Amino acid sequence: MKALSVEELKAVISENVAMVTSPDKYVSRARPTGLYIFYLITGVLAVAKILGAAIDPSAIVTILLPLGGTSGLYVYQRTQEKLGKNGNSE
Repeated sequence: MKALSVEELKAVISENVAMVTSPDKYVSRARPTGLYIFYLITGVLAVAKILGAAIDPSAIVTILLPLGGTSGLYVYQRTQEKLGKNGNSE
């Protein structure tokens, strides 16, 4: 891992503080709405299975796989953006 100088560390911290205190909700923190939907649907399906509902396993995969993949990709790309690894963070 790269050792940061004191000035670089101050710059990173001040940038992060500026993002957190920003009034723009999509700048202040990542809001992966798709991930929240994924969690909700997963919870509902888990409860339904516990209660004995007959749910086709292929339907579960068909519903959850795209949501989980898309949400995971969003979180990964947002993290890379915040780390400045894709050229979008200045």
